[in-house]
Amino acid sequence: MSGVVDELGLRAAFLPALAFALVCSAPMLAGFAITRRFALGDSGLPLFFLTVFSPIAEEIEYRGFGVRQFQRGTSWPFWMVVWTSSIIFAWGHLEQGSSWQEKTSIFAIIVPAAVLFSWLLQRWENLWFPETK
Repeated sequence: MSGVVDELGLRAAFLPALAFALVCSAPMLAGFAITRRFALGDSGLPLFFLTVFSPIAEEIEYRGFGVRQFQRGTSWPFWMVVWTSSIIFAWGHLEQGSSWQEKTSIFAIIVPAAVLFSWLLQRWENLWFPETK
């Protein structure tokens, strides 16, 4: 099990990464608070799924598994793997746009973000990139 944890880049401390993620996600969460309706009687499960579970699963799948295994399996240079993986990752989010303009905007935002997150994984060798040494 330890080999899988290391391979996926999950070895580093989780709490500093969680704090960093909350700070980075604050603008998005503020936007949700302003633009979405959420009543106290509503189930928190959809909110949890959207803001916690899905992003963690995506990071493990696309960066922890996808980028690292893709590079290892193809022996491609890092940047070639990263751009290919980032384009595939963005392609998987295009259903969120209802027009071509929205889809183009989503693609233009997600590809560079995915490249950045992949670089952070490569740089710190873990998905929870705020290293605590």
